[in-house]
Amino acid sequence: SFSEEMGSLLGRLHAATGSDRLTDALGGREVPSVAEEARNGLDEALGTLADVRIDGGWTRVRERVQKRVEDIGAVRPVLTHRDFYLDNVLVSGGSVRAVLDFEHARFSDQYSEFGKISELLFDWYPETRGPFLDGYRRWHEVDDAAWARIHAHCGLYNVVMCGYFARWEPELVPEYTARIERWLREDERRG
Repeated sequence: SFSEEMGSLLGRLHAATGSDRLTDALGGREVPSVAEEARNGLDEALGTLADVRIDGGWTRVRERVQKRVEDIGAVRPVLTHRDFYLDNVLVSGGSVRAVLDFEHARFSDQYSEFGKISELLFDWYPETRGPFLDGYRRWHEVDDAAWARIHAHCGLYNVVMCGYFARWEPELVPEYTARIERWLREDERRG
């Protein structure tokens, strides 16, 4: 029930609109498209990964991730938390009392949240996936198009986090290169 409540809370957050532009929560730092936002994230991450080896090379990774994000096209911006996981949820009596830490919040593609959620909730606690999605579906459809967007954002998230950890916690880089390689294999199966 806790996982379902978290999914419903995120769905409710994603029902909040307030900007027709891709901006931070206060209306600044605008980007023209989700694809441009991805390019910026890839540029920054790949700038720190030059010495890190990955099967097929980073150019291949960049092209595949960027293509998937470009396939998303235009989106209706909604309020996204961008750091939604267990550490940022205050719980009391088995229920969520507050969602904390909105410093990364943006008006963006709602499915951009799912990279972190996939890693730090679904991968760590697989039993949470179904109930979380049930709660989210109270607010939003999760159809094939949504799964394509989630897939794209998971690829982007993995590369961005790999770049982040290359700079700050290099011992975690092998975990993220493995995640990227799994994402690439899944992407190839998708065609």
